[in-house]
Amino acid sequence: MKTKLLATLSFFTLFILLISAHAADLSGSKIETTFLTGSVDTDGFVYTSRPVAQTEFTFPLKGDFYGYVLHTGSLSMKTNPANEVFISVGWAHEGAVDIDLNIGYDDFVTLFKGPAEDVWIATARISKEYDSAFLGTWKPFVEVANYKAAPRSSFTGGMRAQAGIEGKFDGGGYSIEYSGSFLRDDGTYDNKPLWLMNHTASVLWKQGKSTIRFPGVSLYVPLTPHSGRKVSVVWSAGFSYDF
Repeated sequence: MKTKLLATLSFFTLFILLISAHAADLSGSKIETTFLTGSVDTDGFVYTSRPVAQTEFTFPLKGDFYGYVLHTGSLSMKTNPANEVFISVGWAHEGAVDIDLNIGYDDFVTLFKGPAEDVWIATARISKEYDSAFLGTWKPFVEVANYKAAPRSSFTGGMRAQAGIEGKFDGGGYSIEYSGSFLRDDGTYDNKPLWLMNHTASVLWKQGKSTIRFPGVSLYVPLTPHSGRKVSVVWSAGFSYDF
């Protein structure tokens, strides 16, 4: 167990060192840790109903390019069914419409033990920001993600398409973030195809460069009968820091 923990910590230490070597400083970077009552994929598949921790690190690269790292699960529980490390590089540009292109590798259970359940994920997202008294600052968006199984992976890949809105109300020392979307999954990770409705909401308390997110809630409602998913609710709390 100790060896596994040290290996995982060494991986993240190496990654941070690589980032430092390619960036003059961490300005524009953001790190966020969230504690959740369970782990549910965007398609409604429940990995675990036990509490998990999720850490995300986003950092700027040259121009409009950026890097992103996500770790979910417990460092000491390598066989946790929700355990994953996702590493990606993206390009995000704001204009008449906002465009975000991203490609990454999802190292899934069991971590660092070969590609048995690993996938490559390429995502394209288009959105446009608006302001209104009723919705606050909000963005309608469309997103398409292609899942391709890694060599020797047991998965067959697939695609997901999602459309919805996300927004934010500012209230001075706090803000409320929300989103609502419909998702079509054609059978990624060998799950049954389905339509799904997803809603999220959270309250953010900001102080300087630090932000506390509490409470937060995500609701997953499968719309396709016999899809193998069920209505799921996940509560969350977390904190972030903007460099």
